[in-house]
Parts: sequence; C-alpha cells; structure tokens
Amino acid sequence: MGVVYEAFDTELSTSVAIKTLRTLTGDALARFKHEFRVARAFAHPNIVRLGELFEQDGEWFFTMELVDGCDFLEHVRPGSTHRLAVTPGLAPDAPPAPAGQTAPGTLDEARLRDALIQLARGLGALHSAGIVHRDLKPSNVRLTRDGRLVLLDFGLVAAVDGGSRRADRVVGTAAYMAPEQAAGRGAVPASDWYAVGVMTYEALTGTLPLDGTSLEMLIAKQTGDRIARPRDVAPGVPVDLDRLCMDLLDPDPAARPGAADVLRRLGAPGPARSRAPAADAPGGARRRRGLI
Repeated sequence: MGVVYEAFDTELSTSVAIKTLRTLTGDALARFKHEFRVARAFAHPNIVRLGELFEQDGEWFFTMELVDGCDFLEHVRPGSTHRLAVTPGLAPDAPPAPAGQTAPGTLDEARLRDALIQLARGLGALHSAGIVHRDLKPSNVRLTRDGRLVLLDFGLVAAVDGGSRRADRVVGTAAYMAPEQAAGRGAVPASDWYAVGVMTYEALTGTLPLDGTSLEMLIAKQTGDRIARPRDVAPGVPVDLDRLCMDLLDPDPAARPGAADVLRRLGAPGPARSRAPAADAPGGARRRRGLI
C-alpha cells in the first residue's frame, strides 16, 4: 500500500521513518488514515511509535520511529534469508504466487524466547484494545539493535466487537493466515496467534509449516493438511517450544493460546498495559515540520 523512506526530522534532530501512499485512491487513503489512528492510540514499547499525519501537494504522509535493526526471522535465526512471496490484500481469485523459501540460518533459542515474550506483550495490548492485526509476518515484526521488538504495519487492522468475527474479503499474507481468515470468515485475535505459530515454526525449523503457491496454501488450510511437528523436522527443538508452536497452529481458534497463556508458558510476567501518549510527548501531533 505504501512506501517507507528514512528521513531526518530537523525539529527533533533525529532520523525517522516516513510513509507515503503508493497509489492515491479513496480506499487506500481511508486505510492509510486508519492505520495512523490505530497505531497512534498506543504508547507501548512493543508497538511502533507514530509521529504526525500530514498532506502536501495532494500527497499524504505520516512519520514514525525508525526501527534500526532486522526482521523477526533474521533476529532469531541469524544468517537466514527470507524470500517469501508476500501477498497483502489477497483476494480469493488472486492468481497463484510462488511461496518462495527460507534459507535456514541457525536458531538462537534465547533470542526466540525473548522475542516471543515481547511479541506476546505487544499483541496482547493490541487485542485488549479490541484490535486484530491480520497481517503478522516476520517483515512486520522488527527488532532494534538492542533487542527491542516492535510491531509494525497496521494497514490491515480491524476491530473486533465483543469477540465476534469481522467478515471481510480475504486479506493478509497466505502463508501466515489462519484457516478461518483464509476461508473469508473474518479474523479474530486467535487468527493473529496462528500467524505467531507460523513464525515460531519458521524460527524453529527454517521452513514454513505448509508450502506451495499462495492458492495451494489457502486450500491446504481448509482441507486440514497435516503439519509435521517442529521436532520431526528439526530434531533438538525444545519440547516446550514444539508444543507451544503446535498449539498456536491449532485449526480451532478457540483452542489456541492467547497472550497470558503464551507468557505463562514462557515463564514471563503478564502483558504490560499500554497507555495513551501524552499530548506534549515527543512525536505527538504537531503542524508539519522540517523533514529531509
């Protein structure tokens, strides 16, 4: 939907990221503004910090913190190369796309456990606010050089009212979609946890739980194709992480663990509450400022 650039904020004297729309349409602009409003409402260490939304000469932009680091998979499997074909906004009649492959790298178990704890806290805060991400994948979860995990890209977020499913066209990235999401039945918080399960599987084994084209993966999720346990693919995977991964990939959304359960199983305290950003906090809403 958009293009992200590195820019220099001359008012704050720091580097920032600036996102702009690739194509200006009514629907794209509505999603762009919605993404900004949703993320801007959070002040949580594991959710990207937003700056300001502005328009100039018919083009729309918003600023956010520049997350200087690498994506989830590169962090937990140093040496990995992620070549998954991404298909955001996938429609049921989308043409087949190659799923790509992942060069394995080497699992860093300590990094994975820490990253999953941070991811559970950030995702827990999102779900507590009644928001489902709908497009979790390694490229939308980045870690800074000092190891802070940051959730990014809220362009496909949707509200969940009272736990009900939000019906919509099929959107997201095929490899990480939950079965109910891929079937067009809408996404719930448990759908995001399925995506975490795919990311965990990929981290543990260096491979995706299902392969094929985007269409083939969507069909496999509906037919209940068997997923091999991580320990069967990569002997030596810790038993607790193997069980957690498979529980997250349960076809039944109600059976998947949520934030509190994931944190408990990883031996971490419960999720931290997010808070509304102070009006005078850095990165708060301001008039358009100097960017280079």
